[in-house]
Amino acid sequence: MLADPCEEIWQQAIAGHEQDAYARLVSLVGQGHEVAAASIRAYWLLSLFPNLDEQRVPCDWLATALRASRLSGPAAELYRREMTANRDEAMSERCRSLLETPSDTGALVDLLEARWRALSFLQRGDLIAGDLPVVRRRMTLDDDETWARLLLMAIDHLAWFTNEASTRNAFEHCLAELDQLAHLHVRFGEELDRLDLLTEMSGAWRRAQVLIDVPLLWSGIAPLFWTQEFDSVRPMLLPVLKEISDRPTESLATLDRLFECSRALTAQIAAAAAKARYDDSVCDWRYRSWDQTSERVAEFFRANSGNYNRLRIPLLMFCLREVVDPESVGQAVNEFAEAKNNEGSNLSELIQADVPLRIVYSA
Repeated sequence: MLADPCEEIWQQAIAGHEQDAYARLVSLVGQGHEVAAASIRAYWLLSLFPNLDEQRVPCDWLATALRASRLSGPAAELYRREMTANRDEAMSERCRSLLETPSDTGALVDLLEARWRALSFLQRGDLIAGDLPVVRRRMTLDDDETWARLLLMAIDHLAWFTNEASTRNAFEHCLAELDQLAHLHVRFGEELDRLDLLTEMSGAWRRAQVLIDVPLLWSGIAPLFWTQEFDSVRPMLLPVLKEISDRPTESLATLDRLFECSRALTAQIAAAAAKARYDDSVCDWRYRSWDQTSERVAEFFRANSGNYNRLRIPLLMFCLREVVDPESVGQAVNEFAEAKNNEGSNLSELIQADVPLRIVYSA
């Protein structure tokens, strides 16, 4: 047998003999030779040529490679990508069984992070809750810090699914266990501050769904801002922004009610909306000097005066029509004295603090 049989087999596949190469890889794994390397090559061949094997799918080979490599190595990154591309994989028994594979705790945490992110996207908090007893059994007495990190990671997801009894119980149990790890609280100060914000925002999100007529498109988006990477949320956010853009005045009213319910939650939506907005090279604001922008703002306020609440809709229409963001309007206001104050309040500060207005403009 050659020093690197997998490489020889791979060259055979490249030469167009993929069926024979695949059969040799299956045999190699069956004999217990080069299991991780052979399984990864079998994964790639089966991904490229699905008809090679009617009994297996590509992820079967990644699972085999992960068991052989103790959840580490190239197979770990490939499996993470699989769960990102096909989140249903995270719900599979194949994935769940990997949690019991002997490994370093760091490799286990990496697997859980990818699995829980996918499960959270699919709103399967029950499966995240079900993982916790399995993982807890694997923690040793000196693994308090790792366990605390896992608890915080689980709480990040479970906080959004507490309408279900089993998930709520798991969430509360995680909080109780975290309290018992008081000796780690100084080390996890930043994470615990974030936990306070999470508790506020997830609670506000649940209240908003009951108290506010939140459009259906919006209702599932808030948890994703917290639990998912932005690139995976953006395709779902764009239809929400389109709805806001198509109905600006109605959306502003909804966002006002949401702002009253939770400023933090509304600020999160504002940040996401601003991040999702594409640069538009045809907008004339890019070719407008600051003096021109400031003069247009001044003209608006010379023609419109009164209480800020009555000014907001005309101001929104002005921002959209002139392609001037509210932050720039607020800055420009400081340059002309007659618009600085609004019934005793600083008009610039009112505009720049108007988060709902920023969201509708960003859409």
